[in-house]
Amino acid sequence: MADDALCADSSDTTCVEGGAIAPVPTPAYADRAQTIAASDQFLASESGRLLRSMGADLIIGAREGARFQDAYTKKWYWNMHCNGGVFNMGHRNPRLLRVLRDALDSLDVGNHRFTSGIRARAAEKLTASTGGVHAGVVFNASGGEASDLAIRLARGVTGRSTILSIAGCYHGHTGVAISTTDPEFSRPLGGRLPGFEQVPWDDLAAMDAAIDGDTAAVIMETQPSSRAFLVPSEGYIAGVAALCRKRGALLIIDEVQTGLGRTGRVWSWQRYDIEPDIFVSGKGLSGGVYPMAATVMRRPIFDYLHEYPYGQICTYGGNEIGSAVVCELLDMVDDLGFLGHVEELSARFAEGFRDAPFDYWTVGLSGGIGGDDSEWAAASMRRLYENGVWAVFSSFNPRALQWKPVMIMSTAEADQVIDQVRTALG
Repeated sequence: MADDALCADSSDTTCVEGGAIAPVPTPAYADRAQTIAASDQFLASESGRLLRSMGADLIIGAREGARFQDAYTKKWYWNMHCNGGVFNMGHRNPRLLRVLRDALDSLDVGNHRFTSGIRARAAEKLTASTGGVHAGVVFNASGGEASDLAIRLARGVTGRSTILSIAGCYHGHTGVAISTTDPEFSRPLGGRLPGFEQVPWDDLAAMDAAIDGDTAAVIMETQPSSRAFLVPSEGYIAGVAALCRKRGALLIIDEVQTGLGRTGRVWSWQRYDIEPDIFVSGKGLSGGVYPMAATVMRRPIFDYLHEYPYGQICTYGGNEIGSAVVCELLDMVDDLGFLGHVEELSARFAEGFRDAPFDYWTVGLSGGIGGDDSEWAAASMRRLYENGVWAVFSSFNPRALQWKPVMIMSTAEADQVIDQVRTALG
């Protein structure tokens, strides 16, 4: 924790390890009990209630880099979840905050009906990150909305109706995308829309049997986020891509949680020698400071959208403040040494957990830790939380926790996390 000899907390700042100072936000309520009561009364905050029932009653206060602090106990926690990748670049990244403040001084969200230079520059940088594979971008306000558009485009371009998704993958809770997720999410709200089917993860034979002449697209993550980012078998991702090409279906890769350097490549699909027709990005595209998402597509699909330009309208899609943040974020990902640092951290965690009494799997910094017991995740999450490490359970894998470290944390910080994990779990 913080070294009192280096710095001292005040009412509006708190000390982070090494002497750094993190601003302390003014609490909206006087204490934890009032905060929880207001949340329960005015918000549909089931996630908060669930986590409290599991022993994690955190209310985030100060946050900086790879950690955040409880607003009332002042205890610091390493963030090994990053909210699905929102905080890939850490909390309150100085480069991104500087760009955001500059944008706020001269811009607002802009008008989506007019041509915008900063929006165009963000799209140019995003397509450049694909190495020329993809031609154009539609910006959205959330990853779910980006998935919605990808699915609707696939149906429009192919003239087919069936959308195949994979059990354990997650593509959002919006109107169309929710039908690609587990039925327990869509069932209470009218159930799945027609034309949506799921196949098992990592089962190429099942995918072979499922793709037919009415399949518009397969939408998938390269690692299923709701099952703790399991690593695909050799040849699986490329095999799905080949089946799609052979049968005229589009391949949509959801990069919301695996993109922007998370796997050691800018986009995870680049690891598997495939070129998806469409991919979507979100969460981390915000830099953790301004919501942004994108649907990125190859030339034939982009041309189709130009024929029907009002197939997608989003008031806040490509807003000018967020576009400025995206430009800086993509420059950071493109920085010499960034992807190498991701791989270095990946190797560091692998070595630190090599003889641990739990399993560890990862692609870059996209992975999980797990055990054999069906109660392992819940019990281990609580032990880690008590020892100052935040890692969250997976919705459909009770034996595993998601493991998604901040990608710019230092190797010294990684070593501290490893020590605290080993103290908690062995």
